[in-house]
Amino acid sequence: MAVIVKSANAHYDTSTASFAPQISGNMEAGEDLGGACTPCYIDIDGKVYRCTGAAADKKAVIVGFSNRNVLRGQQVTLYGLGTRFQYGSGLVSGTLYYLGAGIGLLDDAASIGGTRPCAQAIDTTDIRIISAY
Repeated sequence: MAVIVKSANAHYDTSTASFAPQISGNMEAGEDLGGACTPCYIDIDGKVYRCTGAAADKKAVIVGFSNRNVLRGQQVTLYGLGTRFQYGSGLVSGTLYYLGAGIGLLDDAASIGGTRPCAQAIDTTDIRIISAY
């Protein structure tokens, strides 16, 4: 298992995001979300938090991926299937990525809560969201 390192400059592609499923409108971050392309879930308080695959529970249910660096209390838009993100460097085209055991991380191997791939590398820097639960 290897955690995929996200660039501090990670961002979404506006052309794919405009056609992708989105959740927005009064969506408030319950914690700092840690930049664009962070897998997120919505808790019973109605706020958005970072997912983790450490256990097979509500925190492993990806609702969408954050659109930018969002601080606690700020509004957030979550993007889903088909959204392309400039994620990092050194990715291998075609590689599937899973929700990692760490908070808000992606991994190249399944975790206890992240058993299905949620993203795929489409070149050496970009990923495409292929699943949200």
